[in-house]
Formats: sequence, structure tokens, C-alpha cells
Amino acid sequence: MTVLQGESLLNDATALLLFAAAVGVATHTDDVASLLPTLLLGIPGGLLWGCVAGALFVSLWRFWAGTHSITILEFASTFGIWMLAERMHVSPVLAVVAYAMWLARGAPKRQSPRDRVHSSSVWDSVVFILNVLAFLLMGLQARDILRRLDGSALWDSMGFAALVLLVVVVTRLGWVLSYRAILGRLLPGLSKTGGDLKLRVLIGWSGMRGVLTMATAMSLPAQFPGRDVIMLSAFAVVLGTLVIQGATISPMIRWLGIPPDMSLDRDIKRARAILDQVGDDMATKEIDGIDHARKVVDAQREALRKLLSDHRIAQDVFGHLQEELDWRELSLTSHSDREIREA
Repeated sequence: MTVLQGESLLNDATALLLFAAAVGVATHTDDVASLLPTLLLGIPGGLLWGCVAGALFVSLWRFWAGTHSITILEFASTFGIWMLAERMHVSPVLAVVAYAMWLARGAPKRQSPRDRVHSSSVWDSVVFILNVLAFLLMGLQARDILRRLDGSALWDSMGFAALVLLVVVVTRLGWVLSYRAILGRLLPGLSKTGGDLKLRVLIGWSGMRGVLTMATAMSLPAQFPGRDVIMLSAFAVVLGTLVIQGATISPMIRWLGIPPDMSLDRDIKRARAILDQVGDDMATKEIDGIDHARKVVDAQREALRKLLSDHRIAQDVFGHLQEELDWRELSLTSHSDREIREA
């Protein structure tokens, strides 16, 4: 999962930069020489802008803590950072990723459990709704394209889209299985990455495309040559990889004999045992009632942060246990203190 998620972020950022450059050249609005600075500075510039924006947001967090305004500002700042990154001709994907990572590192100390639980629930719902709307829009676009194409043009376009899907799947599999041999002499460290052959086959097959692929194709100008065929090909890649590859991943794991990964459950149990020990140590102190329970949660929270800062647990383990402590702390908080204020 770490390989796939990291690969996805880098691929998205690189692809969008190359896509913008290609569209600029194809529409004769830019030449290759003028685009080189954008391509070279887009990735580091996006990371730098995201970090600066994240540091600024974290420093101002306390002014809107405990209000609905903070949720609005989270949305507004995320979209604002993306749009400003585009204006500055840096990678908007990496800018938002760097911004989110900076907030994730600063949130545990500055964001209250009340705000964190509220924000997570809102974002989870919005992301789900946006994905539904995106795929709905995708289907409507594909329907309009199929209506505009008829006869041999329709079959030629569908055949081309199927060929694009095949090339995407085969190219990814071929690269994942061969990059060690191709680049091994230049980068000796590659011999230690990607797992054994079975895992590399699984990673190669796990190349599902999603909303970004279709959204990128939809961003082409209306009069762009071959736009309908490009849109149809993007739709075929998204639908084909999600349905064909997505539906066959589980059978492939069983067929390859890859054992289930229980590391997350194991690490959570180990970290939870350490936190329980902190609670047991606090129980020896003569403090009763809710005050004692709150002090136990505070001590466990501090111990959890130390486990993360000492690299003894991974970020996903920290997230699971932080959520447990948040709900426990909220259960010890009065109703008035749990309310989210209007402003």
C-alpha cells in the first residue's frame, strides 16, 4: 500500500505537468522552450508552496478552533491552494499533498478532539459525494460522446479505446516486472524495493485509474482535435481498470498465495498495550473521578505522540489510536464543551 500510494502521488503530479505542457504545445499557446522552467520547477515549487501554506494555516488554527468556520476554511484553503498553485505554474497536486501532510503533523497538538472528529466526518461525507458526482458526470459525458459517433466512427473509436486500455495494463505490468533489471545498474537500491515476484505481479495488476484520469481528459478545450476519442479512451481506462482489475485483485491474491498482511493489527495491539500500561501507572495515583480519567487520556495521548516521533509506530497506527483517544476524551467532556459554535 505504501508503494501504491506513493507511486500514485508522484504519477499524478508528473502526469498533470506533462499534460499541461502537451496541451499548450498542441494548441500553439506555448513552445517547448518556454515550458521547460515550468516542468523543472513545478514539483519542488508545488512542495514548497504547500509547506508554506500549511505552516501559515496551522499558526492561525487557534483563532477559529471549535467553530464551523474552521471547516469552511479547510475547504476554502484546500481549493485556494490548488488554484494559486496553478497560477504560479507549480504542481497543484503536490502542493495540496504537502499542505495536507503539514496539517497532519501539526494537528495532533493544535486541533482538539471535538474539531478533529467533526472535520473527519464532514470530509469523509464530502469525498464520497464528490466521487459519486464525478462518476455520474463521467457517465453523462460518455453517453453524449456515443450519441455523436455513429456507424464505423463509433466502432473505430471503441476499438481504439479498448486498445488504449490494453496498452495501459500491459505497459504497467511490463514496467513493474522489469524496472529492476533496466535500472538496477544505475540505482543499486532498487534491488531491495517492490517485494518478490508475486508482490510485483500484484502491484503491476493494481493499476486502477480513477476520477483524475477522467477529469484531466474533460479539461481539454471543447474544440481540441480528437477530444471525443480521448474522452472515450479515458472512460474505457477508468471503467476497465476499476471493473476488470479491481474485481480480480482478491482472486489474484489467493491464486498467488500471498498471505494476509496482519501488520497493522499487530502494531495497533502493541501500541495499545503501551498505552494501557500508561493508564495502569496513572491508576496508582490517588485521583478519582472524571479528572483522573482525563489525566489518563492526556498521558496516553502524550505517550502516543512520542511513539510516533520516535518512529516506533506508523502514521496509520497513530491515526487509529488517536481516534480511540478522541472518542474517549469526548465521552468525558460536558455537552456544552462538545458543541461546535457557529462562529
